[in-house]
Parts: sequence; C-alpha cells; structure tokens
Amino acid sequence: LGLWLLGAMLCVMIAAVLGVNVRLPQPLRNLGMATLGTLVGTGFNISLIERITDWWPSIILMMIMVVLMVPAAYVVFRRVAKWDRVTSMIAAVPGGFGSMVLIAEDVGADVRSVSIAHMFRIIVVIMMMPVLVQWFAGSSVDIAVANEAKRIPADLRDWGILVLCAITGPFIGRALRLPASVILGAMLVSAVAHMAGLVTGRVPPEVVAIVQVVTGTWLGARFAG
Repeated sequence: LGLWLLGAMLCVMIAAVLGVNVRLPQPLRNLGMATLGTLVGTGFNISLIERITDWWPSIILMMIMVVLMVPAAYVVFRRVAKWDRVTSMIAAVPGGFGSMVLIAEDVGADVRSVSIAHMFRIIVVIMMMPVLVQWFAGSSVDIAVANEAKRIPADLRDWGILVLCAITGPFIGRALRLPASVILGAMLVSAVAHMAGLVTGRVPPEVVAIVQVVTGTWLGARFAG
C-alpha cells in the first residue's frame, strides 16, 4: 500500500511542476498526518514485544548498518549533492517517508531534497524486498499479507480509541516537544494503546490507502513554486 502514497505524490508533483495549483488546505493536511501517525502506531502490539528477543541478531546487524551507512550517506549528500548540513542529515537518516519529510519541514531542511532522497530509497526497497525475502527466508511476502488479513477487523470500540489517538496525539506530541509533533504524537499514543491491548482489530486496507493518498498529495504539493 506504500505505492498509494508514492503514486499520489508523483502525480501531484508532476502537476505542481507544470504550474497547476495543487495546494492542500492546512486542516486537511493536519488531519491526514494525525491519521497516518495513528495507523503507523497500529504496527506495535504485544506480540511484537514478545518476539523481539528472537530478532536480536537482525536488530544488532541493523544497528551496525545504520551507524555505518548514515555518516556515509551524509557525506555524499553534503559533498556531492552540496546540500546543507540539516538537509543532508535528515536525508541520510532512514525512517518513514511522511515522518521524515515532516521533520524536515519542522527543522528547516529542504523538503524537496529530503523527499527525493527518501522516495528513491523507498523505491529501491520496494523493488528489492520481495526478492530478498524469497532468497533469505524461502517464503513469499504474500504470506505476511495473508497473516495480516487474518486479523479481526476493527470494531466500534477499536475505532473509537483510534479516533481518540488521532485527536489527542498531536497535543501530546506538542507537549513533549516532539519534531513533527502531529504525526509522531499520534503514532506514540496509538502504539501505547496497541501495546496495552486496548486495540486489537485490523484497520481496513482501503482506509490506509485513502490516508496515504492524502499524505502523498500533500508531499507532492510541496514541489509547487
């Protein structure tokens, strides 16, 4: 479903470059960001915490790769692309596309440059991940999709808690002085709710797709002007 975000962003970006007025109203942008953060938080649950000890070799390897690759990418962006320090750092650090772009906006980095860097990173991951999973794990990514589909759909109680996370999250994010407080605050509150077992249902993929289209539209609109 990440392709929904990339597709919307690319279409709106092209329209923006061609001079079309693609400005997204600020309230709609904030609503999309809070909802996206809430949906990202749904990836955290009790079973994830219980299984984290089984993944320690991968976690250690990932931390080593991040420590090695972030400085290397920073040097490339700084010396080859000639980007400023803040933009180079945000572009070099791996993270969620929407989150990193929002953080870039908050800290004064070049949003366009950060968007391009992370867009290409995600495209490479999307193209390589199915092959790598099949190669190393001997299984298809369709299995993960099937397992997710087995989860019980969210009921009214789950939806009520998720809406509450989206509403209160941005305020908590600002209180904690988080960068990109709207999305990170909502993600934090949603993650806590899921790890506490307050929410157990699955959000329909159609809702995720709609939120990603709104997010991609806002990101693409940043290329206007």
